[in-house]
Amino acid sequence: MGDWSYDEATGPSTWPNHFPHCGGKMQSPININTEEAKYDGSLTDLDIKYPNTTDVLLVNHHGHAIEADILSSEPFVATGADLSSRYRLAQFHFHVGSSDIQGSEHHIHGVKYPLEMHLVHYNDKYPNASSAQGLLDGLAVISVLFESSSTDNPALNEIIDNLQNASYKDEEITVQNVPVGKIIPTDTEKFYRYNGSLTTPPCFETVKWIVLKKTASISEKQLRQFRSVFSTSRQATKPNSLVDNFRPTQSLNGRIIRKNFGKLLKYIIY
Repeated sequence: MGDWSYDEATGPSTWPNHFPHCGGKMQSPININTEEAKYDGSLTDLDIKYPNTTDVLLVNHHGHAIEADILSSEPFVATGADLSSRYRLAQFHFHVGSSDIQGSEHHIHGVKYPLEMHLVHYNDKYPNASSAQGLLDGLAVISVLFESSSTDNPALNEIIDNLQNASYKDEEITVQNVPVGKIIPTDTEKFYRYNGSLTTPPCFETVKWIVLKKTASISEKQLRQFRSVFSTSRQATKPNSLVDNFRPTQSLNGRIIRKNFGKLLKYIIY
């Protein structure tokens, strides 16, 4: 097993050499062609039950992403959306671009967004996300895409105000009263659904992806703060910014993208 990064030497094109699953046929992220996504009336509503706030451990996770590990013993649960069980939130993390024209891992009809948040859930019949990640029904990830706005998103304040304490690789701080449910768009009714993989090594193909149609907002000021953290340690002589931590979109290889909206109505003319 080798080291990995988003740099050229150990970046996404090299991952399959060290992590065989990364060369699989059901990899993520993908470009979602909205015209080719299939309406599926059997997709039940996504039901997200999160407590109002929680404490998190904010981590600069190996210099790969800003991650917030859920510390609450109270369950954060997602059901519905053709999930086979209850899925419990373990952590959420961010993929951010160096500019507003890139950053997200998923694209919507070719459009990229400056920030994408992944809320990583594990099937609660397993003890934790680590033990679930290699199992076929192990993980469900909700993707939230962010659009740039002229005004701050107050739901992100607790995270952003503490980024300076996780500015460098493996630094961490406990952050209290993070309103996770408010970071997610209030409208979670419409979504895309497909089966794929972790977007980072080991790239296990065990993820039920739910990509919300409705975007969230983030201000330019807040984006600049996300872009001010580093992928290198504090001792590094030449620090590298933790930006553009996204994997290129992967081939569908025949997979079907489903959606729970946009049903075509047939009119009968007499």
